[in-house]
Amino acid sequence: MSFADIRRKVLATEAVTMLTCYDAGWASLLDGTVDMLLVGDSVANVCLGMESTRGVGLDAMVHHTRAVRAGARRSLVVADMPFGTYLQRSDALTAAARLMSEGGADAVKLEGGGDYLAGTVRALSRAGIPVVGHVGLLPQTAGAATGFRVQGQDSAGGRAVVADAVALANAGARAVVLEMVPDEVAAAATARLRAMGVATIGIGAGPGCSGQVLVLHDALGLTPPHARAPRFSRRFAQLAPAAQAAAEAFASAVRDGSFPSDAESRPMAPRARAAFRKAWEEDDALSAGLDWPETRGSHGGGASAAADAGRGQADVALVAVRNCPEQLRSAAGMAAELLRPWPPLGDGCTSPADRGAPPPVVIAIQNGMGAAEALQAALRGRAIVLDCVTTHGATLEGGAVAHFGGPANTTSVAPLLRSTGGAGGGGGAFSTQQELDAAESVAAWLARAGLGGEVLSPLEQAAARLRKLSVTCSLVAVAATAGVTNGAAVAPEGRLRAVVRALAEELVPVVRSEARRLRGAAGPASTSAADPLAWAADGVGDEEVAGSIMDAAVQVGTATSDNVCSLLASKRGGTAHELAATLGWACDAAQREGSRTPRLRAAMASLAAAAEALA
Repeated sequence: MSFADIRRKVLATEAVTMLTCYDAGWASLLDGTVDMLLVGDSVANVCLGMESTRGVGLDAMVHHTRAVRAGARRSLVVADMPFGTYLQRSDALTAAARLMSEGGADAVKLEGGGDYLAGTVRALSRAGIPVVGHVGLLPQTAGAATGFRVQGQDSAGGRAVVADAVALANAGARAVVLEMVPDEVAAAATARLRAMGVATIGIGAGPGCSGQVLVLHDALGLTPPHARAPRFSRRFAQLAPAAQAAAEAFASAVRDGSFPSDAESRPMAPRARAAFRKAWEEDDALSAGLDWPETRGSHGGGASAAADAGRGQADVALVAVRNCPEQLRSAAGMAAELLRPWPPLGDGCTSPADRGAPPPVVIAIQNGMGAAEALQAALRGRAIVLDCVTTHGATLEGGAVAHFGGPANTTSVAPLLRSTGGAGGGGGAFSTQQELDAAESVAAWLARAGLGGEVLSPLEQAAARLRKLSVTCSLVAVAATAGVTNGAAVAPEGRLRAVVRALAEELVPVVRSEARRLRGAAGPASTSAADPLAWAADGVGDEEVAGSIMDAAVQVGTATSDNVCSLLASKRGGTAHELAATLGWACDAAQREGSRTPRLRAAMASLAAAAEALA
């Protein structure tokens, strides 16, 4: 926003908006929403607890102006010149220069009219300093001179207000604030100044001005309950009661120990914690009276609980599994072996709640579709199975330990999608709330491990997995087949990008079919709000669906441009099973829909031949 834009609005009779602002936080929230942010000397009353605006000095105004400037990039920042800084024109030039050079203001505002103030405005304007005038009620001197009451209520007073406004505009003022003057006086001044392209900003001056300004705290209802807002003000929100309630809730949570929770804490990794505790306890003076919190399970920093298998069983098994039958079977067995003993239903237990301890959790991380459901079926209700979608690269060490690398993008976790009459992530042995609680805990654990943790709804997660599947069968298939990095596969000028697009087009019927299946499993209640599968809906054209797949492939390829995908690493190691299985799944799904996938089948054959040659 510039004063040229303000002038254009005035001449087009478009409303101009201004709110006061005193810090960077509010400035960033308001930036661009209103045309101008006024760093008013009202900061003395609103923020500093002073009775009069005369109590705030130039240093304080520079300080608050600098803060607002830090948060504002689009709105004009106008700074009030405090009382006493423009009695002499030389002082006015010095003060205005500080507000602009040190504070970053776009313009300064001063109060008053008459020939002397008009001369000061002219001097500032000639020095290249934009000025906003202020006539009518002048808060800096109102207590002694006129009192806090409406100005210009008779004919002579009204004409004087208009004359002051016109004089300031003639002297170079870019806008003039009209405070607490009758509607008719404000309308007359506005008509005169609009012809000059100068805005009038009203505060208690009626609707006839070019624009309006309010004190932010009055507009948002942030003033204390006992404080009386001016008659001309309107509370567009009531934030004070909400702020008080939030503070009370915080204090209560601290007192009862519910804040901070595990999700809001950052414990050490187990090995570091043990070393730290040992070192601490060796110093008797330091360790005296220290109550060490007990660990809640073997939660390794981003690796499988298999790493702790030799030291006892765990509450969580993190399984990164290839999407092929033999590894699904071994992964289910490994998870069952790792999990701490948990009584099955029927051994004196009539419900999951009777088992006492929180249920163990298995987190399934895989490309493709269906592996998490296969794990759930194999575990037969011994654990909650959560589905995890990650953009981090995951590699297996010895078939057991998952190591994560690559860019810190996103990792999401969710319970498995419950069909309208079927089971969720525990095969029906657990409640929805237990599954959600487990997802929240795992997300916090992943975040502490530096992997980013986000809990999605089951349908949102299924949609994310479908999108990832489409990227695997397009971008990753090309990168692995051609033996290039992800970025090279989608390079704008590269020949491979067209191949990625062709695969995306072959995937359209697969994606549509899977989207229909997922919606059907979720039921109408789950898709009544925002549909995460809307991009693949039947009503969307084939070109648009293919474009969405291509957009996702380009986004991933660009974000991981230097990466050699884990599937390509598998190919180079002679084990292209996961990609071949994933491509095979897509080809079979397309065949069921009556669609041909020659390029997908060619990629699958190429990978199989490469694996056989390397074996």
